[in-house]
Amino acid sequence: MKYSIGKFGTLIVEHDSCSLDQLTSFSLQVFKEISHLEHSYPNFEQWYFEKIVNGLKDGSRSIILELRNEKIAGVAIIKDTALEKKICTISVSQEYKSKGLGFKLFEKSMRLLNTDRPLASVSEDRINDFEKIFRHFDYEFSAEYKGLYIPKKSEFSFNGILQ
Repeated sequence: MKYSIGKFGTLIVEHDSCSLDQLTSFSLQVFKEISHLEHSYPNFEQWYFEKIVNGLKDGSRSIILELRNEKIAGVAIIKDTALEKKICTISVSQEYKSKGLGFKLFEKSMRLLNTDRPLASVSEDRINDFEKIFRHFDYEFSAEYKGLYIPKKSEFSFNGILQ
């Protein structure tokens, strides 16, 4: 999929921003970029297509893309419902890690969610990747969940309790 916003920029996809066919094509393209997360979260593919794609259709989820040279450099997936404002996923391609793209995705996610305290969670394997961002935005540790997604591994929530 080629993006029409130029070589650099941000693309936000919400339920009313494209046709169903475009949404399906877009969803597949984004999944290819973040499918590596299956290693960190079992059943990631099932979660993505059942929760995220359906959430895009019903308006409860949005995807934010950061593009560089017409390629996806970073992805944020957010959930925005009456009960929960959550940053579900942040992924930055290896080429753009440690260049501020994660911060930018967090900022845009919080702006779209209309809160500076969204719920977020991260696995013990990736907590160090997010520590600087959580400290910068003053995220507050809320709870540890042992074995929530992966046996014998902890998931940590910030700014609220996982539902």
